Amino acid sequence: PDIIHISGNVYAIAYRGPDDDGWLKTVTISDDGLTLALTGSSLEFDPENGDDPDIIHISGNVYAIAYRGPDYDGWLKTVTISDDGATLALTGSSLEFDPENGDDPDIIHIAGNVYAIAYRGPDTDGWLKTVSIADDGTIGTVIGTLEFDPEWGIAPDIIYISGNVYAIAYNGPVNDGWLKTVSIADDGLTLTLTGGSLEFDPRAGLRPKIIHIAGNIYAIAYRDYAIHGWLKTVAIVTSEVLRNKAYALSREEL
Repeated sequence: PDIIHISGNVYAIAYRGPDDDGWLKTVTISDDGLTLALTGSSLEFDPENGDDPDIIHISGNVYAIAYRGPDYDGWLKTVTISDDGATLALTGSSLEFDPENGDDPDIIHIAGNVYAIAYRGPDTDGWLKTVSIADDGTIGTVIGTLEFDPEWGIAPDIIYISGNVYAIAYNGPVNDGWLKTVSIADDGLTLTLTGGSLEFDPRAGLRPKIIHIAGNIYAIAYRDYAIHGWLKTVAIVTSEVLRNKAYALSREEL
């Protein structure tokens, strides 16, 4: 499941529900965290399959959901969610952004109406695609494409760094933990590898999540084969230079 703030105390959760269908529900959470409740409103955004959904705000009451749909293909749909969470509806616009495989999609805003989706594509390779989504939820075609890892690109998590530079944390070849930087033009047409990469864990780096800390420091949370939780900090000095921080200080088992 993926959760996003809507307005006030209202939040929406996108998830794979009964029969693997894609579902969206709204909930309320009080400021003190003591009261959590369903609003009673829900939407089945895909009646066949809705794996690994990732939801993002577009404009106003419009949101987009990237997910693995029927036949493991990559899909993108837009929905509307009222501020009170009572009304959820499909806009009617959708895009099959990968007709072969679209696992573990992570969507991020680039500029204007341009968005990028990092995901595990055909042959488990790591892929990045840009698409356009208008403020009213109308989805255009795929704009640009980049294969950021030709061997393995599972569970990518993409984050903005600066300028046109973004970083992708993922479990790469042999399930090691990898971090790569890419450049994405504001119009989504040009996607390139910067040449910067870091194997942040040579043993296992499963299901990583990356977050900005301060300056050029970022933290990556992930698990290993023993299902232990790990946290590591890295420095992204420039788009070409990535390095681990001091091992003893930065790696902690959760």
